[in-house]
Amino acid sequence: MKSITIALAMLLISSCSVIESHQDWGFMQRVGGLTVAGQGKNPNWLIVRGDVSGFKEFSVKPTQVNSALALKYIEAEIKESTIGLYVVTTLISDKYNRTEINGVDISGIKKGDYLVQYLNPDNSTVDLKKVSIY
Repeated sequence: MKSITIALAMLLISSCSVIESHQDWGFMQRVGGLTVAGQGKNPNWLIVRGDVSGFKEFSVKPTQVNSALALKYIEAEIKESTIGLYVVTTLISDKYNRTEINGVDISGIKKGDYLVQYLNPDNSTVDLKKVSIY
């Protein structure tokens, strides 16, 4: 009985890494893509639109539907004149039940012109849009 409990615990722990996933640009394209609108009224916020469910079109027509996935977070990495974005999904739950992407925090960014890129898990990038931050 003890070995079954240990095996189940190990299975649960190992499945946690599968639950959270840094999605690549191919996935984002299949679920409708992303659009970058630019900086909003809040200077710490970059408006980015998308949806991991695949039910809405943003930059391309979606070809994949994901009823079991939710947005865990969208991250921005600011380096010199580049804003790198990536989306992390997880299994939908009471805690994580949103699928829409509305924007990303860019707190601390300096004024200037930036190239917004999507950062893939393999460190490759996809250029999305040039934006001016004021």
